[in-house]
Amino acid sequence: MARNRFVKIKLILSGLILGVFLCGCGPTFPAKDLVRLLEERGEKEYNVKVQARLEQNNLLIFTRLEDLFTSEFRLTEAAAEKIEKVIELCSRVVLSSDADIDFYQIVGLNQGSVPVRLNLIRYMEDVVKFRNGWMSVDEYRRRLVWAVAFVPGAGEAADFGQPVTLPQFLAQQISQRLNAVFERKLPYRVEVQGSYENEQFEFNTLFPDKQLFGSEIVPAIFNKTADVLSDNDFNGFSRIVIINSYDGSRFVEEKENLNRFQEVTGVFTE
Repeated sequence: MARNRFVKIKLILSGLILGVFLCGCGPTFPAKDLVRLLEERGEKEYNVKVQARLEQNNLLIFTRLEDLFTSEFRLTEAAAEKIEKVIELCSRVVLSSDADIDFYQIVGLNQGSVPVRLNLIRYMEDVVKFRNGWMSVDEYRRRLVWAVAFVPGAGEAADFGQPVTLPQFLAQQISQRLNAVFERKLPYRVEVQGSYENEQFEFNTLFPDKQLFGSEIVPAIFNKTADVLSDNDFNGFSRIVIINSYDGSRFVEEKENLNRFQEVTGVFTE
């Protein structure tokens, strides 16, 4: 399924912004009671059933959805309304808690004939910056990491997803932002998959045009990586590796050389 079939998710911005600005001050949700209070508030005040857990500085929230997408793979109104409520609930809780939370994740599972999972990940520092007016609406939207996946064989157990660290989150965000650019500007589908391990960011893709890949795609990937890492003041890496699985070619830049790509311009840089 093409990504643009899912981007009309009005809840991602409207519900989240509303949740950010409705939050009050003070630890209304103390860390020791956070999970219980969140689940109770969800059912009593928002009429949504959620399950939650705190793990490795991630607040993980799971909810079940009915009829997640239409036949055109667009989010249904009922699913959008429910996820908006969960986003508002989650934003309200994390900004009113003394728990040490770096990320919150929302997993919505549709257990129809073809089970589908919607996963949203938000970095708390972005929430705080946006709430204080230090980040634009467009940038705030772009920093949300989200994914839709088929999950055949999904059982009855809650699916909380996996806790993420900052570099893992940034690798996903960089890939997502690059894929959005490539989808708009290329006549065919190209997907970049990013990962982080052992102080190394790695971006894999399958690109048949070797000349275009070397002259435009590689600089665009280095450019976006440099911008995102700089914007997040992240220095905990040693190198960036780009791999084209079409021919096995590799492009490597060490940390100290990455900044020069911030000045790069081209068809795929934004």
